[in-house]
Amino acid sequence: MNTNNLSVWSIIEALQRRLERQGISGAAADRAVAEAVRLLVLRPRLV
Repeated sequence: MNTNNLSVWSIIEALQRRLERQGISGAAADRAVAEAVRLLVLRPRLV
């Protein structure tokens, strides 16, 4: 992965790959990343 590529999709894909390398199934990695993104979108802004 190009470390300078910080698009949302590249970050999501990198997180999914990392979870899969740690032994989590592809489906479970998808769910975990989807939940993390959902929480980030719904959280109140700190600024």
